[in-house]
Amino acid sequence: MIKVGLLSDTHAYWDDKYAEYFKDCDEIWHAGDIGSDLLAAKFEALKPFKAVYGNIDGQAIRLQYPKVAHFKVEDVNVMMTHIGGYPGRYNPEIRKELYDTRPNLFIAGHSHILKVVFEKNRILQISELFLKIFAKYPGTQVLLDLFRCPKLSATALTLI
Repeated sequence: MIKVGLLSDTHAYWDDKYAEYFKDCDEIWHAGDIGSDLLAAKFEALKPFKAVYGNIDGQAIRLQYPKVAHFKVEDVNVMMTHIGGYPGRYNPEIRKELYDTRPNLFIAGHSHILKVVFEKNRILQISELFLKIFAKYPGTQVLLDLFRCPKLSATALTLI
């Protein structure tokens, strides 16, 4: 089981508390709108870092990170992008890829609204987690314990 620190829409903002919040994480995942390559480098210096670029990210970030990332962690197929939409209203630019690849976990940023949704076709979607919660409730962190739940044949997450 790994512990993941998940955030998005940092818009080049660095808070020294990130190091404290993510100290017990194994990896950090960023769902786009990083804001600067300097900020990305700071996250990379903390922990292994996976990211996608967002609509405000410039060429330096776009050359470093993909628009859509697919990876597997602890037998969980993950798809992460910045502008993803919601079940029944997915972004047309990624809808086909989402349904063709059928990830267990779909992560998107951009909306500035926290949603954790288990879709009827067995995709767990998480959008816009860390930064907006942090902005509204200072000191709050969102960490994911990512593991496979074989009895349910589904991905299970524990929000701490």
